[in-house]
Amino acid sequence: PGWNFISIPRPLAAENDTAAIFAGVETGGRSVLRYNTAAGDWTQLAEGDRIGPLEGIWIYSAGPATVPLNFSTALPVSPAERALSTGWNAIGTTSGAVPPTARDALFSVSGQWTTLIGFDARTQAFETGIVNGGKDAYADSRQVYPGRGYWLSMTGPGTLYAIGA
Repeated sequence: PGWNFISIPRPLAAENDTAAIFAGVETGGRSVLRYNTAAGDWTQLAEGDRIGPLEGIWIYSAGPATVPLNFSTALPVSPAERALSTGWNAIGTTSGAVPPTARDALFSVSGQWTTLIGFDARTQAFETGIVNGGKDAYADSRQVYPGRGYWLSMTGPGTLYAIGA
């Protein structure tokens, strides 16, 4: 219950790749949101809006909820990529069997990112930030988790590529 910052960990199957997958979540009248960094604006997702890996989505849930994810089995699957802008971007990550480190998940933008911040839906609070090249609690060797959303600060534009998806 409360706000959730989520992401889609792998490409979804055709016909199951829109915001309609959130229809079963009781949002208490709140919108499902994505953030457009280039425009500096929030976008309310409509039921037919396509969603995919590498983007962070904010959704409020009045109670516990499960969102069905039907992943694509089509081969070959093109690697997911996402253009990022200077400033804060709402992102998600992908991975294989083991959650990657922030350093590995953000390798394609290693020269442009500074800070990555997750959100803990259980406590409704932001987590300690991960800093590019950071140490101790801020170390970029900390794991990031597919299915979760993150705020990523970029010093310049870049392209985020999926890993292990």
